[in-house]
Amino acid sequence: AETANVAPAGDSVAWCWNTDSTAVANNDGAIPTQVAANTDAGFSIITFTGTPAAGSLGHGLNKEVEFVIAKSRDANRVYQVYHKDLGVDKWLILNLNNSEDTASNFWGDAANWNATTCGCNTGTTAHHNWAGDEMVWYAWTSVPGYSAFGSYTGNSDPDGPFIYTGFRPAFVLYKCSTTTGNWSIRDSTRNPVNPANAALFPNQSRDELVNSGNDV
Repeated sequence: AETANVAPAGDSVAWCWNTDSTAVANNDGAIPTQVAANTDAGFSIITFTGTPAAGSLGHGLNKEVEFVIAKSRDANRVYQVYHKDLGVDKWLILNLNNSEDTASNFWGDAANWNATTCGCNTGTTAHHNWAGDEMVWYAWTSVPGYSAFGSYTGNSDPDGPFIYTGFRPAFVLYKCSTTTGNWSIRDSTRNPVNPANAALFPNQSRDELVNSGNDV
């Protein structure tokens, strides 16, 4: 735990995924990676050394990756986010409230996003593959009855859209991609029954906000 950021006697929350394996070398992509993967949970941790050129990264999930949080381990760079519904030309930033940014093939060639590899690019905005930095990618793919990744259009109504997942979610993360606005997290431990209204915001350091305006 990062105890310096935990208030004395304060409540904390953590959301954890188990790779159920130790990292092994993976050469499925053009860029060598170390991968710890749990195919049953659809989650893998990918580490590699950033390169000065675009390429592909092996992920070990045996299914196309749908969501990624990527971060440099060496420098003060942003957490870049890939989402399958935004595609390879767009990205979000987990620690900022920015709307989506766009650049052609920002996440590399779309063909590199497949059952064995992810794509990556390079450049001054590509914090997901910074040349020379030790990088880590947290990668997920959907597992029926366990996890789902998707998108929807808001309706500006207190009774918002119904989002079908096929299971009762324990953790929900969402963000408006087309305008600035907070990321928001709900979970079934802090809110065991509906409505889930205890909001935490990954792009802010503030405490939990509980009010009816945050109902999910």
